[in-house]
Amino acid sequence: MIIDCHTHIGGFIDGKTEVINPTVEDLLRAMDESGVQMSLVISNSLTDLDEGLTPDEAVREIRKFPERLRVIAHIDLSHLDEEGYIENLAELLEQKEVVGLKVYLGYQKCDLSDERLTPLFKACEQLNMPVMVHTGLLLVGVVGSGQEAHPREVGKAAEKYPNNIFIAAHFGNPWIEECAEVMAKYKNVYADLSGYFIEYEAITEKGKQELWNDMKIFKDACVGADRLLFGTDWPIYSQKEYVEVVKSLPFSPEELENILWKNAKKVFGL
Repeated sequence: MIIDCHTHIGGFIDGKTEVINPTVEDLLRAMDESGVQMSLVISNSLTDLDEGLTPDEAVREIRKFPERLRVIAHIDLSHLDEEGYIENLAELLEQKEVVGLKVYLGYQKCDLSDERLTPLFKACEQLNMPVMVHTGLLLVGVVGSGQEAHPREVGKAAEKYPNNIFIAAHFGNPWIEECAEVMAKYKNVYADLSGYFIEYEAITEKGKQELWNDMKIFKDACVGADRLLFGTDWPIYSQKEYVEVVKSLPFSPEELENILWKNAKKVFGL
């Protein structure tokens, strides 16, 4: 079994000013071609949180395929003070319409210690649902601050909210060793393997070797793979290529099984 914990649908700019609009049907076809049984779809577009799918829209899009698709709802920080916004996200969590939340550090200016986030983090804690946090580089062509998306920020949140599960999206790349060190210190921090390669291009042998080398560093620093999750960032990357690359990484068959689906099943309650 394979669970891709990091995918997107809805229109966005592909880094070359061209708008693309991947659909649920496109994602399902990609899953069939790559042997992925379930994908978690993150609401919103990748370049403008107001232009993409809202959490409610994403839920409606995937509702027909509950055995194959689930939603992670993004928190649009610019709407936190709007009446009913936090309550609506909390209701989606409570009704299990979504399986977790995501915060876009770097894309939006944010401090994870912002008290306005506390009710949502507490809801995730009570429901045993994770909070995914963007870490590392931003999408090419997007204005933002990559330094604000350093994995140390996830460590700070993990210390403040020790009973929450946090997922460092993109495993902090390029701060890979620092992300592993955060995970070694805070056992409530996980990481997904998505978004590593050059965007919108086929994965090269050089790229595979670089990931292989970085995973050796990560594994040594973090001691194992029991908190790594498979993710691709589809449609930016081919699910089929990503599956093949991850299966070749320097992990035991048992560790790869955990990465490919068991860890996600546990963390997201699937």
